[in-house]
Amino acid sequence: MDNPFEQNRERQYTRELFFSTVYEVRDDMTKGSAKSRFQVGDIVKLKSGGPEMTVTYRDDDGDDGDYYQCQWFAGRKLESGRLPEASLEPASVKPPMPAPGAGGSGA
Repeated sequence: MDNPFEQNRERQYTRELFFSTVYEVRDDMTKGSAKSRFQVGDIVKLKSGGPEMTVTYRDDDGDDGDYYQCQWFAGRKLESGRLPEASLEPASVKPPMPAPGAGGSGA
């Protein structure tokens, strides 16, 4: 039977390796490279029109350019799709409207 000290050290090494890999993948997903036009969380739309979409993931693994995973609502249904960078443009996001009775002019 293996030495308990060695088993514990092996478990600790495995945990450290796992978590370091998880954090590296997370950092790669959230950080954009210098050539990246959009970042995770950006609001975009298709150049041809359509709803505003939120970028949820950037995929730059292929030789065919950057693709972005986006989500949007079609009515009450959440939709998603993988779209090429060339088909997207930044959406003009309107500032939020103030709540009724929260400031502004009046008596």
